[in-house]
Amino acid sequence: MSKNILIVEDDKFTGIDLKNKLESLNYKVIDIVPTGEEGINIAIEKRPDLILIDLVLKGNDSGIEVSKKY
Repeated sequence: MSKNILIVEDDKFTGIDLKNKLESLNYKVIDIVPTGEEGINIAIEKRPDLILIDLVLKGNDSGIEVSKKY
């Protein structure tokens, strides 16, 4: 059974590159979202096994603040 991963990354190309690398290792990426708020909403809805969060996100919250909220 592959693990479900959520990527919170505001740089589209970095997110896609990370997704491709993870999928080549047989992980399932359930979504790539650009903001912490979207990441929290998707995490609550889909309950991923792992969340990869960029530390420096555009907007009000850093990756660290987002992880504390979840």
